[in-house]
Amino acid sequence: MNAWLNENASWLWPVIGLLIFSLSIVIGFLYSSLKTNERVSLKNKLDEKHEKAKAFEQQQEKTKFINESLRTITLACIQNQCEISEGCIRIKHLLQSSPDLMTGGHDWSVFFEFESKLRKFATHEKRNELSSQEAFNEDKERFELEKEYHEKFIKSCKNLYEILKSQSIHSKQDQLH
Repeated sequence: MNAWLNENASWLWPVIGLLIFSLSIVIGFLYSSLKTNERVSLKNKLDEKHEKAKAFEQQQEKTKFINESLRTITLACIQNQCEISEGCIRIKHLLQSSPDLMTGGHDWSVFFEFESKLRKFATHEKRNELSSQEAFNEDKERFELEKEYHEKFIKSCKNLYEILKSQSIHSKQDQLH
């Protein structure tokens, strides 16, 4: 074996050197790829956290806007500054956009029931197309519905207003802490 090694030593050491050099390049490339993947993974995790935080913040702002709108409309209805039919339509649509209020175990059925009966009336352009008599008849029927639902509607508005007022106080206290 020593004889063979002595005879082939002249070309064996450069081959071994070339092999070690090649392996070093491969290992360096793999190490570089690993570090790049780690950086990309970390960046993706940070981006994902940022996106989640941004989405949470946007949801909080949307909820705040909906709650403020609901507070304003319910108070206007309670104070007779708004026709309850108009208030009901707006409240019902805002409630549907507020999962917290819809799943809180509250009974908002009066808003949905009253609004479903109001759907048959013409609004906007269609109302403008009605004759004076047709508009009068619709108004008369709508006023009868408002009279029928007034007490239950105002009671639900007061209940909703108090809940929203309470939530507003709690969120302001949370912001202070």
